[in-house]
Amino acid sequence: MFIALASLNAQSFTQFDDRQTTDIGNIRLGMTNYGVIGNANRYFQNGVPSCEYPKGSGIEHLFNGGLWIGAIQQGQIKVTTAANVETGNSNGDPSARDYEFSATSGVSTRSSLLNSAVFDPRAISHQDFLAEMTDSLIFRPISNAQIANHNPLKVQVRFAGYSWNFVFADMFVILNYTIINRSSDSLTQLHAGMFTNAVVRNNRVTPPGSGGTNYYNKGAGGFIDSLYALYKYDKAGEPDRTQSYFSVRYLGGIFQNDLYNPAIRSGFNVNYQSWQFTGTQLPRPINDFERFDRMRTTIGPSSSLRALISGVADNRVELIAAGPFPSLAPGDSVTVSFAIVCARATGGVNEYINDSTSAKTTLIQNLALAQQTFNGEDRNSNGVLDLGEDLNNNGRLDRFILPSPPPIPRFRVVPEDKKVTLYWDNSAETAIDPLSNLRDFEGYRIYRTNAGDDFRDGLSLSLRFTSQFDISGNRIGFDNGFNSIRLPSPIQFNGDTTKYVYRYIFDNLLNGWQYGFSVTSFDSGNGSIGLAPLESAPLANLVAAFPGKIAVADGNTETKIGVYPNPYYSKALWDGSGTRDRKIYFTNLPEECEITVFTVAGDIIDRFTFNSRTYAGGQTSWNRKFGNQANTKAYSGGEVAWDFISRSDQAISSGLYVVSVRNLRSGEIKTARFAVVK
Repeated sequence: MFIALASLNAQSFTQFDDRQTTDIGNIRLGMTNYGVIGNANRYFQNGVPSCEYPKGSGIEHLFNGGLWIGAIQQGQIKVTTAANVETGNSNGDPSARDYEFSATSGVSTRSSLLNSAVFDPRAISHQDFLAEMTDSLIFRPISNAQIANHNPLKVQVRFAGYSWNFVFADMFVILNYTIINRSSDSLTQLHAGMFTNAVVRNNRVTPPGSGGTNYYNKGAGGFIDSLYALYKYDKAGEPDRTQSYFSVRYLGGIFQNDLYNPAIRSGFNVNYQSWQFTGTQLPRPINDFERFDRMRTTIGPSSSLRALISGVADNRVELIAAGPFPSLAPGDSVTVSFAIVCARATGGVNEYINDSTSAKTTLIQNLALAQQTFNGEDRNSNGVLDLGEDLNNNGRLDRFILPSPPPIPRFRVVPEDKKVTLYWDNSAETAIDPLSNLRDFEGYRIYRTNAGDDFRDGLSLSLRFTSQFDISGNRIGFDNGFNSIRLPSPIQFNGDTTKYVYRYIFDNLLNGWQYGFSVTSFDSGNGSIGLAPLESAPLANLVAAFPGKIAVADGNTETKIGVYPNPYYSKALWDGSGTRDRKIYFTNLPEECEITVFTVAGDIIDRFTFNSRTYAGGQTSWNRKFGNQANTKAYSGGEVAWDFISRSDQAISSGLYVVSVRNLRSGEIKTARFAVVK
């Protein structure tokens, strides 16, 4: 619900610092209700990304950023900033200087997915984030602290963030801002921009804060003039572990139903600026006059500064700004759209760190896909609904219209001893494509990762195609049919109403290792409009599974407690690099038990409980760093990982230890010994 500025009061600001992070696609971007994107890495320790791509990789792309609005009002230049270079010093605290928007709502969520808990027929994407803010206040709500040097334009901003799980649309997030003039004076020379403090680093290799300035001064970048897109890359950090791009593209502006971009509007420009965090060669703007000057001027293609910015690593920030829009009278509004786009570099390390055009091939493709998504039915980007473009026959130009693959199958993963079984339903087979209005389902694809992939690239980046099954006899795909995977009759699991129709088994797996699994559906494409077959997103139902022993039935007194690896040599192959990233498994456990680790002298090292139905990897550092890469995890039910950390938060030393397992149902106690060698 949008709140009129006239009714603003203290109760309007109870959600002063609300934020959400996208998780539907392959990019995890934080968004707030006061105009900021990213979170300044202030949630790094508890695993909340700022702008991570691919999801679960640990490769971050953004410190923070935010909306800028600049205009002339009654002859006075004014610029309102959601974030600026100085805001980095506040560690993301919204009460600090240069956060000049104040929230008038929390961040609400809705989805166009029918099976989503927040399904809403008004949703634009698979995950809409909605918020509202104003720049009219000069004192912070709640804290009542003055917003330093803030001269309000008195605008209201309705924000919407859009993201999708489609394979062809999961590498960008669209940011849509509707700017409403709530003042009594017109806004002339209106410009809207996105400021970004982009920092492309692999946080698993170099955590934020570990190197101080050295964490931030490895970036370089530039501007792709033909695409109205700035970009940033890791010039001198860990290119062999990063090789990724961050980009912001101006997609378009809508004023009184007219499209504004430089290709069709004379005098309308998209400008690029960059400046140093500190320094004199590219000095930062320090007041509204200087900021507005940056918004309406550009570092041109022939400028020597372009070569400096793209070729020399430094701690720089960047700005993309579009305008001028027509004069915005009181009550009028303009909507501007930007896309946050990420991409893996194409080719080798040298092409990447030398900023070669070939390395940006995938980035350019992703930028084009973001633009196509914004265009919707406007295929030729002219802002007019031309003959043949009205795909849904509603008589108006609709944006954000995407072709749709079949829905994601309902999917279940069951780990067992050295084996994982996948089950899924057939709900995708009756889907109707929204553009063609045809039932075009074709088949299923199965993906998995290998043991150890979680350390190298994360599960999401390591997911590999394994098998495909599709309709037989139509000369599309493998023509192999579904008989080999179809169950004799559908099955259900306790507490799960889904009827599973198909089954696929992976065996000869390693117990205790993390594997990723996914099942997708794909269609036959649409030759009449030149559309290739579309596939649902492999990451949308990615499950991290751990093969292992199943729970020992109560009354089974013969099965012994197991420990592996035993002896434990520092460090096991599945461990991370840190002392707290280690783990050892206790296995052959009952469904509910208390586990105690002793020294051989009888001193208690640690004690905790285990429940096979609720176990989700425990509170180990390993699980927080590597085991949370997918939204869903599956365990066999008879094993638990322990991290060698005592109750007093100390790492144990080399030696011989005893583990005692007490069945909480029967009271039976079993013990085992294990050795630790460091």
